[in-house]
Amino acid sequence: MVAAGKVAREAPVVSFTNNATKIDFEKIWMNNGERMAWADNTSIIVTVSGVNQTYSRTYTISKGDLIEGKEIFGQEEGAPILTVKTVNNETYEYKFEIKGLPYNNGDSYKVTEERVDKYKDPVYKAGESETQGGAKDGEAIINTAEESYELPESGGMGTTIFYIVGAVLLIGAGVLLVTRRRMYVG
Repeated sequence: MVAAGKVAREAPVVSFTNNATKIDFEKIWMNNGERMAWADNTSIIVTVSGVNQTYSRTYTISKGDLIEGKEIFGQEEGAPILTVKTVNNETYEYKFEIKGLPYNNGDSYKVTEERVDKYKDPVYKAGESETQGGAKDGEAIINTAEESYELPESGGMGTTIFYIVGAVLLIGAGVLLVTRRRMYVG
């Protein structure tokens, strides 16, 4: 009940930022400056943790898990579920969400990734700028393929046979030249 001449006021609403209880991140694979598909037989291991490191859970994601809506369970008992949000194999877009994280005293969460074989150390990006220590809510984890060169095969059956064949051809040509000259002179 409100006294005459007074205006009723609503109770203040307390809300927490989304990144206090969930985190979204994107996974980007790069090769020669262009996005590429998630490589066959390639898995990543990501860890979500509080910026102050009091909370940490680990997940393994493989190419076979790339089904929109698929839930991936953490390695620890009772870990929040990681959900595959977007899979676009034409634009090579892979987005994930981990929700149900415990409130972390207003501190945000970050996602880090272990280095993947045949790729450089992961880079974390917010828009066009790199960030340090992990991807925060809405940021991306980028893996760039290491440059590799295929050298031509050398050795093999050896070179001796080629020296022998060359010498035989050279001697044969010399003998033929001498015998033809003797035929015309004599």
